Amino acid sequence: MLGYVTHDIGAYRWIALMIVAAFLPELALAFDPVTQWLDDILDLHPAGAPRTEKRNAVVPTVPPMSAILEG
Repeated sequence: MLGYVTHDIGAYRWIALMIVAAFLPELALAFDPVTQWLDDILDLHPAGAPRTEKRNAVVPTVPPMSAILEG
């Protein structure tokens, strides 16, 4: 499935985020690697959003995902 979007880095990252980190599609679209990718973890909670009991997860970054985020 990913092979069809490798020419479009935005779509490739979007699909990879949904697969690797179990992102919801809208979270993957709103993902900002500058503020949410912290070397070995992905903080799925948007920067500046209040951290309530209903916050998004923090997940480890697997090596293949790091390569995709680096582009």
